[in-house]
Order: sequence, then C-alpha cells, then structure tokens
Amino acid sequence: MTMVRKVVIGVVSVVVVLVLAFAGFMWWSVRPGMPDLPPELEALRSEAQSVSETGPFSVPGGWRAVLFSVETSGAWVQIWSEDESGPVDHDFVEVGTSGVVGSCTVAVLETHPGWPGRKDGSQTGWALLHVSCPPRPTASPSETATTGPSATPSATPSATASAGGTQH
Repeated sequence: MTMVRKVVIGVVSVVVVLVLAFAGFMWWSVRPGMPDLPPELEALRSEAQSVSETGPFSVPGGWRAVLFSVETSGAWVQIWSEDESGPVDHDFVEVGTSGVVGSCTVAVLETHPGWPGRKDGSQTGWALLHVSCPPRPTASPSETATTGPSATPSATPSATASAGGTQH
C-alpha cells in the first residue's frame, strides 16, 4: 500500500507543477502589454473600451478610428472625421502612455497582440484604449458655399478689386 501512496503523491505533484507552470506562462505572456499605469491613466480605465483589429469604431464628437496593429510595446491607431472631410491621421502610441493622433488624444492602457500566422482579415490582437476627440465643427451655410464657375459672385470690395474691377 505504501507503493500506491507514493505513486498517487507523485502523480498529484506532477499535475500541480504542470498547472503552476501553465499559469505562470499565461501570466508572463499577458503581462508585457499590461504595465503599471500612472494614476491619471488608471483613472481612465472605467471609460476605456476594448478594441480589436477587425474594423473601425465610432468615437464621440464625429470621429472614426481603427486599431490597425497591436504590438506588446503599443498600438497603431488611425483617426479621421466621420464625414471624411479632413485628413486621415495615424500614429504609434506606446502602451502605458497617451499621445495625440490628429486632433484626438489616445491612451493605450493595455495591449494584447494576436498570434502570428493568422489568416488575413481575421481578428487578432486587441487593446484597451481611451480615445477622446473634440467635437467636429458643424459647417454654417456660408462655409459650405460652392466655389468655382458655379459660385455666385461676391460683392465685397476686396473680391471686386482682386477680380480686376474698379470701385466708384
């Protein structure tokens, strides 16, 4: 009976060691993209959203963004206006920091890179982001006036003078 007891203790010991090794490996593999955050970034965690590399997402204020690459050290983020009237800006923001991308502030709280060898177009990595953008200005009727041959002529003195006309 002592031999059976020794075998059972040995098997249980091996299982415990394997479970602890697996848990340690998982903790180690996840930890690099989850740094200790400064208090001002940790305060944003409740407002942050998990964003995957699969496609664009809406940002309040009239903006769209896409997370197009996730690395252990940070994330590549692209931002543009919903009406696509302005430039498309993109930049790399290191994990545990915030940075300016276009007119927006992006804080990268965590990164979880995907596994190599994925199929194109499949979901891979994700990041915990806090994106804040100023509201997009709404255009007034005078700002949306057409220009060029179909534009109505301006009656302002500076426009008349620059067009070669004379003012009496």
